[in-house]
Amino acid sequence: MTATPTSWPVPIGEAARRAGVSGRMVRHYESLGLLAPVARTEAGYRLYAPEAADTVRLIQRAQRLGFSLAEIRALLAAWRAGDLDDAALLATAEARYLALERQITEWRVQQHELELFLQDLRGPDAAAAQTAFLDGGDWAYAAGILAVGVGAAIVFFLFPRREKENELLAEYAAEDA
Repeated sequence: MTATPTSWPVPIGEAARRAGVSGRMVRHYESLGLLAPVARTEAGYRLYAPEAADTVRLIQRAQRLGFSLAEIRALLAAWRAGDLDDAALLATAEARYLALERQITEWRVQQHELELFLQDLRGPDAAAAQTAFLDGGDWAYAAGILAVGVGAAIVFFLFPRREKENELLAEYAAEDA
């Protein structure tokens, strides 16, 4: 049985264990340019710093949130620079949020249309079931488009409000200085 390293830097297996992933995943992130070893042993084995585990967790969270590889690179650069309130990064995250909100709304519209279709199929009128695909979709689609528009308006209302709050806080800070 080998002892677990207690000091840093650590070999890839230990870094992977601390991050909760496989060594293969660590090497994959390295191949994408998202993670780099801080050193190599004389035998060429990779050695990783303590922040490697946090970096892996950040990469995985960004992936779960649907960020692209380029966006993850920008996120990592901002995180490493201690600049997570960067305007471009915030705009990217807000755009991702809006895209997700739009997708969820479209799924809800589709779910509602399917519910109406099932009601037609289960209804007592056999003729209505025969034309269920042909009829009824237009108004349900229009209602869905309206729901998407209202959802987007609410989100756009909320995000600028946060920007306005930040502007006011900056003004107050300038007045205090």
